[in-house]
Amino acid sequence: MPRPTRPLALATFGLCALLASAAGAQTATLDACRSATKSAANDALAICLAAHDAALAARDARTAADALVERADANVALARYDDATADLDRAGALLAPFADWRDAHRIERRRGIVAYRRERLAEAALSFGKALDMARAHDDAAAQAQSWNDVGNAYRRVGDYAQALEAFTTSLALREKLGQSAEAAAVLNNLGNVQQDLGDYAAAEDWLQRALAAYRAQASPRQVAHVLESLALNDRRRQRDDAARAKLEAAWSEFAGQRAARDQLRVATHLARLEAELGRNDAANAWIARALDIGTSLKQSPTLALLLAQARAQTAAGEASPARQALRARLASGDGDAIADRVEAWRFLAQASERGGDAERAVADLKQAQAATVEEATRTQNERIAQWQVRLDVAEKVKEIAALRETNRAQARTLADEGSRWRLRLGAALALFAIVAGALVVRVRRQRARLEAQIARYRDAAEALRTDAAAPPDEAADDAANAPGEAPPADTVAPADTFRRALVELMVASVHAWERSTRTSPVEFAEKSGIWRVHIDDGRLRMRSMERYLSLAKLPRQPRWREVLRSAYFVLAECPLEAAERTRLEALVAGVREALKARAMG
Repeated sequence: MPRPTRPLALATFGLCALLASAAGAQTATLDACRSATKSAANDALAICLAAHDAALAARDARTAADALVERADANVALARYDDATADLDRAGALLAPFADWRDAHRIERRRGIVAYRRERLAEAALSFGKALDMARAHDDAAAQAQSWNDVGNAYRRVGDYAQALEAFTTSLALREKLGQSAEAAAVLNNLGNVQQDLGDYAAAEDWLQRALAAYRAQASPRQVAHVLESLALNDRRRQRDDAARAKLEAAWSEFAGQRAARDQLRVATHLARLEAELGRNDAANAWIARALDIGTSLKQSPTLALLLAQARAQTAAGEASPARQALRARLASGDGDAIADRVEAWRFLAQASERGGDAERAVADLKQAQAATVEEATRTQNERIAQWQVRLDVAEKVKEIAALRETNRAQARTLADEGSRWRLRLGAALALFAIVAGALVVRVRRQRARLEAQIARYRDAAEALRTDAAAPPDEAADDAANAPGEAPPADTVAPADTFRRALVELMVASVHAWERSTRTSPVEFAEKSGIWRVHIDDGRLRMRSMERYLSLAKLPRQPRWREVLRSAYFVLAECPLEAAERTRLEALVAGVREALKARAMG
């Protein structure tokens, strides 16, 4: 073969050099896009778009799609979800000709993230589930581990903690099998968070300690600090204040080393609150000063939690304290603070006013606390109803996907001709979709109608008992006429014993069901139901009447059984109970009514 002439050789060399230079420029632009996405989302939008345009000019569709996926991540970080969805749509169109399942997995997973951030949890769970199906179909353990973790996060958000634990545990097993220690540490942290949600703080500590050890082994100080903070809050719930203080101080040091000012502000607030509640006012004021300095540098006003800690620590001036006045001003402004913090702040002010001898202000503050408590309970109940609806939607969609998958498999086994198979699969999918959609609408309407009818019956029964009962005796007459410990009349001993035990068992079960389902105390139960009186006793809210019905030994001689039944009906009507718990409570109500009949006939 003849050698090329020198001019041709030079031209060829120049063309190769130009192409290599263009490819290097595209890579550098995409690298800049990825770097900006992690550090400066606003800048990333323009940088990634430029990388996309340069790649398209060079007819490099894959690089152009990668730039759009990175741009979608930047838009998610900026809460620009419509723009993120548009970027993903364009990236998917560019990647479609390559027909690579990994591309489809990546796009579908990010669609789930966008839906998750938009609080469209059923949609998020569906996208994460589709991504998981792709990973399982291609037996990719790393992709499965990632998708199982995504699925766990979605289930945790909708309150399905059992499914979340199963998903996280599966992800962890895959991560550990693959030797992915960094990713495994994140899953360990997620497992600890779920156990905290469930109130199992001992189990939460075990998982979080494992996550802490993993992050320390990786020399990840920022993550170490976050886990230390979680462990400290876990200690607080277990009333291990010294351990909590030590972990929070360690987290503060780690965040300070990383110059993470926002994280420092949050930890300083935790420490100020801890020290103020323990009466260590000098230490509390020191942390308050640090938090205020950081807040000033970040141009952030103090949080309600920090103002409450400041008011606790500065008690000498009484109601004239600037800290207490600032706390009242913040509460009056309705600045969007957490309801739980508002409840705690109003209760603190009520107790402080009572100690200061200002009974009128104490009553007003207590009313504000009660109003905030009712608002919190209502919001919690609404959230639980919404979670159940999302879980129902997810379950129905999962069934739909499974049915479609089985239909497709059956068609694939029976049809030989590829064209016929696809036509039948499309027809079956459309028909099944129409059937499932119609059935879903009918089922949801029927379930809602049954639930509303049942709740209405319980409310009617409670109202009937309230109007049927005579006016309740005052407190003096009720510690006298209904004094505990006296035996019932001899002619009703057996029925009375059964009746009294049934009353106590029903009342205890009702209170426990309230506490478990709403995660609030019996005080909130008494206030919300309006059945039992609440008193201030040494700055604490007490329910002396209701407490006597929680013990057979304290039960009044002439118990007010209508109030007990009304309490049970209130829980059945207003609380999001599990099926087994609802069945047990209904059985106990039936037992009390049977005991009433036996007592009347005895």
